[in-house]
Amino acid sequence: MLAALAKQQKRLEAFAGATGTVLFFEDDASLEASAKRNPGMASQFSPWSLQSSGIAQGNVWNALAAAGYGANLQHVIPSTSPLAAAELLKLPATWRIHAELVFGSPEGPAHAKTYIDDATRFQTFGSSSD
Repeated sequence: MLAALAKQQKRLEAFAGATGTVLFFEDDASLEASAKRNPGMASQFSPWSLQSSGIAQGNVWNALAAAGYGANLQHVIPSTSPLAAAELLKLPATWRIHAELVFGSPEGPAHAKTYIDDATRFQTFGSSSD
């Protein structure tokens, strides 16, 4: 437990110099209500919601990058800082956090992701002339 707390503390300290943080939440009550109104598609609302959240996260990141900011998207959920923010803002208990996008001045260029070869990560099947 102490090791996890120490790791969390280091993470929060690393974000202390940021300009701001965008938190992305999901309202479980809204999803449940939509599923009840549309029982034939009930199983799809959660995946659609995650997809919508991902699109929003990417769009916010791109908007911040276009404005000259660097960003760091975290999917370490739940974590101390977003939970504290939810409590501070008195958000409904049905809101579940999905991501935390910390932004500020870029400290350097993004590092290349070399842990998965691009040929493995991105594949093309067929051709545009088929």
